[in-house]
This record gives sequence, C-alpha cells and structure tokens, in this order.
Amino acid sequence: MEHRIYFIIGDILSVTTTGGVVALACLAFTPAEWNMFLAMFAGMIAGMLIALVISAAIFVRYFGAMEIMVPTMLTGMLSGMFVSMAVPMIKPGYSAGASFGVAIGLATLFATYFVNKKLIGTKLVD
Repeated sequence: MEHRIYFIIGDILSVTTTGGVVALACLAFTPAEWNMFLAMFAGMIAGMLIALVISAAIFVRYFGAMEIMVPTMLTGMLSGMFVSMAVPMIKPGYSAGASFGVAIGLATLFATYFVNKKLIGTKLVD
C-alpha cells in the first residue's frame, strides 16, 4: 500500500464514500420483514457490487486499482452486511445508517493498514 499523504487521503475518501453510499442503498432496499440472514447475504452482494462500481468509476483513476479495491470492497461487503442485518432488528434511520457505514469504512481501512504492516513490515507513514 502507498504511504504518501495523497494516497492516504484517497484511501480515507474512498472508504468513507463507499461505506456511506452502501449503507444508504442497503437501508433503502432491505425490507424490515426479511430474515436477518437473508438480509445480511443480500446486503453483502449489493455492497460488493456497489463498491465495485464506485471504486472503478471514481477512485481507481486517481489512486490506483490495487490500493483502492481491497479496502473499498471489504468496506462495501461489511457495510452492506451489518446495515442490512440491522434493518430487520432496529430499522435505523438514514443518518445513523450512513454514519455506521462511514465508521465501518474507517475501521476497515485501519485494519487493512494494520494487516499490511504486519505482513510486509513497512512503516505506516513516511
């Protein structure tokens, strides 16, 4: 993963955008009557597809494919799963769902940087 500040800002921007958009989309299409497992599975698929479109259409051109695809796809999958699973339980509002998606995106980014540091042994920031 790239460690220059331009790419770190790009990573933060990409995962927060992806997490928020996926969470809002999953809140919009997941019915409250669904089973939690079915909602989680549908949210996972939808989240990965939305993340693929967002990252390929917007962020890959400016920040690189491999650097963006890993955190955004993981963010899309986890945001879709958690938010879609929360709909049958508590039906969160759109602002709470988007905030939860952004938080999941940032947590995913930090986890990705941490795992990369442990695997490769590089510094987090130059």
